[in-house]
Amino acid sequence: MRVLVIINKWWECDSAMAAMLNDNARPPGSPWPNHLKPARPRSELAKVPNLNPVPRAVFPYKTFDAEVWCVSDLLDSLSSTQQSSSEKKAERLKRIFEFGEEPGLVIAVGTASAPAPGVNWNGGITVGTSVFLHDGFPGGSNPESKLHLPEFDQLIPSTISPALFEPIKSMDVNSALTRFLPVPLNPSPKVGISIGLGDVALGTINVTSSSDYAAKDPLTVQSFQKVVTTASPVSLETTHALIRIHSGYCPFLFVSGMVNRFQEFGNDVAPRPHSQNTAGAHNAGVVVSWMLSSLDNSGKLHRVSPGLSATNDLLSANDLETVKARMTYAWSVWEFHGRQRLSMFNYFLVITGVLISGYLAALKEEALPGLPPALCLLGLILCWVFAMIDWRNREMLYFADNLLQESEKRLYAPNGHAGPMVTRVAEESRWPFRYSKMKYWIRLAYSVIALGFLAALIDAIWLFVRHRHPFS
Repeated sequence: MRVLVIINKWWECDSAMAAMLNDNARPPGSPWPNHLKPARPRSELAKVPNLNPVPRAVFPYKTFDAEVWCVSDLLDSLSSTQQSSSEKKAERLKRIFEFGEEPGLVIAVGTASAPAPGVNWNGGITVGTSVFLHDGFPGGSNPESKLHLPEFDQLIPSTISPALFEPIKSMDVNSALTRFLPVPLNPSPKVGISIGLGDVALGTINVTSSSDYAAKDPLTVQSFQKVVTTASPVSLETTHALIRIHSGYCPFLFVSGMVNRFQEFGNDVAPRPHSQNTAGAHNAGVVVSWMLSSLDNSGKLHRVSPGLSATNDLLSANDLETVKARMTYAWSVWEFHGRQRLSMFNYFLVITGVLISGYLAALKEEALPGLPPALCLLGLILCWVFAMIDWRNREMLYFADNLLQESEKRLYAPNGHAGPMVTRVAEESRWPFRYSKMKYWIRLAYSVIALGFLAALIDAIWLFVRHRHPFS
């Protein structure tokens, strides 16, 4: 059974892995990886995207396999700025989850800031289960990252149960603390490990430069305080929440290595980024190792036959009703926007036919030389309007698709089956079916018709300017 340890940046992964592989840092008896991939030299960008990524390491514990993944490895063909893009991360994170069976636990790991002024947790670790996302650049105002999610400005809890969280909470904190490295800049006077079921990681999304933290992070905190009053934020960064969104129904938790006070990145990290981040990520790796060892010894997770869920438990009556309600809602959204998409395309074809007929008739009317350009311009505008409506309907279909797939996994996985939506998506990902999707052909139709209107508009304007009629 898979446990995914997903680490954000490559320098965080290198440092965390150093702790997870060091017998002086990890618990006695920890397994050695049966798969270990060395870090790639970072001086050269990969020429093509990594379409078939593999984990940095796979630790074979007695009751599960812990796969260590690095988000940077999925983005190494992109520029430095785009490697911090929430949009690009969201596009490629799914490859980790598609690598094998549905995981029994997902652990997001990275360095982070304190989420409130007046506290100094530098060098310590915070562990929690919930996330809260806020769009740092709403409306796609950051050209490097234009991710939009329906989950913005909502508290998203984990599906992790108190029983599964118990061995996490009861890990040997004191032994882990003795393995910590001190951060060099403004260390906390009392370094500790905070572990709380329901504690929240705040995520500032679509921020691609550390220079924007000072302006955008307070907005995330303000949004959280307006929406949530019953949970405590314990970290602030950019990626934990994205990993949570991709984990779906899988139990989720985060491990944050605290490296700077709230709005003190320039003082706590910027002067010595390598030293500060290395210590913070190393300490996170120590906690992950001791956490996995405690979880393994508890027997709360166990290996199962391929195709079965991590816990191999059937849904309770309440969970079953919840899943059914989600599927009913998702299907109604999918059906409505699917029908609307086809209806709007049919309307577009009818209106296009009327405009073309009007254009051809107007060419024969010498008394109305300005009518053909006006009709062509109207056709171009309508192409754009209907394309935008189609884009909106398609986005809503993706939302419903994801909700249906998550619900199907929850409903069918305990029986070792895949639902119809999951099967359809898998089939459509194969060649040549991937190119039979409606989005390609509708886009082609809009584009060809728009080009036709554009060519006719140019020709009509030329005729109008020259005061010459083709049929005179």
